[in-house]
Amino acid sequence: MKKKIEIAKEVIYNNSSIFRCPICKQKMILQENSLLCRNAHCFDLSKNGYINLLRNPGYSKYNKDLFNARKKILQNDFFKKLIVEIGNFIVKVIKNKQLPDLRILDTGCGEGTNLVSISKFIREKSEINPVGVGIDISREGIYIAAREYPGYIWCIADLADSPLNDKQFNFILNILSPANYSEFGRLLNDDGFLIKIIPGTFYLQEIRKIFYPKNEKKYPSSEETIKLFRKNFTIIKQQRITYQQKIENNNIPCLIEMTPLSWKFKRNNEEIEGLKFPKINVITIDLIILIGKK
Repeated sequence: MKKKIEIAKEVIYNNSSIFRCPICKQKMILQENSLLCRNAHCFDLSKNGYINLLRNPGYSKYNKDLFNARKKILQNDFFKKLIVEIGNFIVKVIKNKQLPDLRILDTGCGEGTNLVSISKFIREKSEINPVGVGIDISREGIYIAAREYPGYIWCIADLADSPLNDKQFNFILNILSPANYSEFGRLLNDDGFLIKIIPGTFYLQEIRKIFYPKNEKKYPSSEETIKLFRKNFTIIKQQRITYQQKIENNNIPCLIEMTPLSWKFKRNNEEIEGLKFPKINVITIDLIILIGKK
C-alpha cells in the first residue's frame, strides 16, 4: 500500500501548474518531497501529504476537536441533500460542456469531507475523476483531511493571498465560509462557476434555541450576502433548501462542538453545565445555494 505522501506527490506532480510561490508569485515544481520556485523558496510536504503554503503562521478559532466533530457529523449524511444538489449541477455542466477534465477548489475546506463527498458523487454520476484541491488556514483541519482522504491536494493557505495560479479551476466551492471575490475571479477559468453556500434563517435553530433562548443570536441577513455576491458575479442559479435532518441524540455534542454558536461558552464551566439540553431527534437544515459566473 502506498504511503500517503507518495499518493500526494503523484497528484501534486500531475497538477503542479496550479501552484505559484506565496512569496514571489513564481511558478513552482515538485522536487522530491518539496514544492520549489525559481527563487529557491521551498515548501515541504508533510508525511501525511499536505503542504503548508502560509507565508506567516495562521490563526484560526477552529481546533482539532471541532474538525473531528464536524467529520463525524458530515460523514453521517448531514448535508446529503446539499451534496446531491451541488453534485447534480456540476455533473450537468460536465455533460453539457463535455469537459475532458475537472478541477474543483474548496475554499475553507476544513477537514475535507464536503469536497470528498462531492467528488465521489461526480465520479459515480459521470466518467470524470475530478482533481480536488482543498485550502484552509487551519492546520488542524488540513491535517485531518490529509490523514483521512488521500488522493486530494490539501494545503494550509490563506484565501486572501492564495498560492494558486490564475484560471486554474472549473468550480470553486465556498461552503459556509468567508468569501474573497477578487480571488475567486482570479482563480476561476473563464467558463468556471462559483458555488457559495450561506445559512438561512432557520439553520440549526434547535441548537441556537439552547444557547440563545431569547433568540438574540441570529444569522446575518442573507440579502446582504446575496447583494455582495451579485456585485461580483452573475447569479445563474439561486436555490434555498430547507429540511429536517434526523440525528442520533449521542451526536448532539458533536453538533454543538462543530458550530460557532457555542463559542461564547467555555467547556465544562458553570454556564454550559447550567443549560438545558432537551432530547433532539431532528435538526433544521436551511441553506441558500448561490451559483455564479464571472
